[in-house]
Amino acid sequence: MARMRSSISCGLVGSLITGIILSTSGWLQISPAHAQQKPKRKDFGSSLKRIRWDPVKQSGVEIKDSPKGDSAASDLDVVRVQTDLVVLAVQVRDRQGRVITGLTRDDFIVTDEGRPQTIEHFSVGSDLTVPRSIILIIDYSGSLREYLNQSIDAAEVLIGKLGPKDRMAVVTDDVKLLVDFTADPKQLTKALESLRSKAKERKFGRSFQMTALMAAVRELFDEEDVRPIVIFQTDGDEVGLLQPPDPRFYFLPELPANASPELKKFFASKGDQMRKKAEAEYKSYSLKDVYNAVEKSRATVYTIIPGEQLVGLSADQQYSRVRKSLEGTIYFPPQSLFAFGAFSDEQVRQITECYVRAQTAAAGAAITSGGWTAFLNRPEQAADIYSTILADINSRYVIGYYPLNKVHDGRRRMVSVDIRGHADYILSGRRSYYAPEPEP
Repeated sequence: MARMRSSISCGLVGSLITGIILSTSGWLQISPAHAQQKPKRKDFGSSLKRIRWDPVKQSGVEIKDSPKGDSAASDLDVVRVQTDLVVLAVQVRDRQGRVITGLTRDDFIVTDEGRPQTIEHFSVGSDLTVPRSIILIIDYSGSLREYLNQSIDAAEVLIGKLGPKDRMAVVTDDVKLLVDFTADPKQLTKALESLRSKAKERKFGRSFQMTALMAAVRELFDEEDVRPIVIFQTDGDEVGLLQPPDPRFYFLPELPANASPELKKFFASKGDQMRKKAEAEYKSYSLKDVYNAVEKSRATVYTIIPGEQLVGLSADQQYSRVRKSLEGTIYFPPQSLFAFGAFSDEQVRQITECYVRAQTAAAGAAITSGGWTAFLNRPEQAADIYSTILADINSRYVIGYYPLNKVHDGRRRMVSVDIRGHADYILSGRRSYYAPEPEP
């Protein structure tokens, strides 16, 4: 679990739409009448199609659409009101790791680029008057099928505990919006049960979980989401398709060391075909681009990684765990040909390197956002992990302020939070946010 002193989870809320009301908690919110009129998303993930990889800048560059009217906006006669409200979600613990409750706005000291700020809005995470917008991104690829049933069970329990103003959406590693934001638990449960049914029919996801995360934070959250949250369940293996691509993720090990002549022949005949298929899926953005999208979205990400934890262990411990997990692995491309995996030391080391990189990539999304990562070592741990995530959401303090720096320059700004009179307390969360872009 990531911990950092004086770090906060920040979000910028700008261009709020007419119909805003001031709730009893003091938060600016969109009126329910408008919230129900959100336009339907026709092509989830379409924003990523406009990104092109720039080898000079070493980043994905968005190709702007040709100037023309926004049909979605033109259908709504609205007036936009600009407000530069920065929202922070902060958890406070003592040195023993116990959550500190009962703090008030007067206990917090907020500085933005070194300048003290005035806290205008304050609530606790469990305040039912402050709506939360939660996206569940679930990787249901074949390699994670043993974790799916109990993870769905745990997610459905979480759905039953959401507040009356909370909304939730479900996204899969197919880069599909299974269900858009809704407060209807029946719709959410039905969406998750459809994944359970697919898995029973051996229909699994495509492992494009990083792409799903990037699309979700770019397209689903908007200015009215005061508390954007992502629950991100994946092993992170799509990192090999991001720029610069690393095809080893999809071809290691191609063969165990004791492969039969028949198995070697099979792989030789299919190798080029498999490589071309993987190359066609290379993305036009990097892991850093994904993290930047997460940070700009203002969301707090909670990552759940199914499988043996490798991150944080020594190289020898990582190797040992991977070696043990590979013992007895069976490969049977055509069912008449099979071999028990007997991998060489070099193969295991390369496999370990790929696994560690994938887990690190998935965990990095949480670190970037001020959230944390849990490892689902065994399927039966899912209930506790999802329960802990909800407890964390409820235990955070939600703070809002209007920064003294009013410049709209799109620049990344550093923020810190301290507790008055308690330098010993440990705060978890994000330490930066992005200012609004300049007016067009």
